[in-house]
Formats: sequence, C-alpha cells, structure tokens
Amino acid sequence: NLLRGEVADGEFRAPGDVRLAVRHAHRGAAVLGIRPEDIRVVAPEDGGIRAAIYTVELTGESTLVTADVGGARISARADRAFRAPIGTPIGLAIDAARLSLFDCSTTLRLTDPT
Repeated sequence: NLLRGEVADGEFRAPGDVRLAVRHAHRGAAVLGIRPEDIRVVAPEDGGIRAAIYTVELTGESTLVTADVGGARISARADRAFRAPIGTPIGLAIDAARLSLFDCSTTLRLTDPT
C-alpha cells in the first residue's frame, strides 16, 4: 500500500481526511507505505482512517479487504470470517511502528529519527 500525502507537524496527511501521527522530522510531500498485514479493519469511528469497502476477497487463511480512501485504494488483511458488502464504511487502524515514509523526489525511505 502506497499513499501519497504530506508530512507537517509530526502528522502524515492525505486526501480522504487521512491524518496519522508519525515520528519523522521530514516536512513536505511524502509517500506512506504499509503492508496489508499491518492494518486492522475496525469500526469507522475506531480507525485512524475512515474508508469504504471497495472489494472483499477470501484468500483461504484470511480475507483481503480493499478500501477506498479519498480515491486511493488501501488493502488490509482481515479475519477469514470477515464479511461485509461493497460500500460499507469501515475504519483502518494502522500500526504506526510498521509504516514507512518515502521521499517523493528521491523515492528513498525516510529514516526514523528515534
């Protein structure tokens, strides 16, 4: 998952009202990268990101949920029993310790200052 946005005042912001706290001194355009297994599907009010289900695919051991976030698509792994219709509002809870930020100009990973 790659989501283009910007970092300002310790926060990553992207279209779709995405706001996530980050521990980076970087300011300006950035791309957030996060693996589907590091995102939990939760109730809309419980996630750092509000989204709507775009597709649901049972993969056997889990369910791959792709969500629409401000016109971008983010995939998350949910429990294999997860079922919900297309368009259902959901929340996405991201494990901040597992995300990466990349510089838009160089495409290099921005290092965590801590």
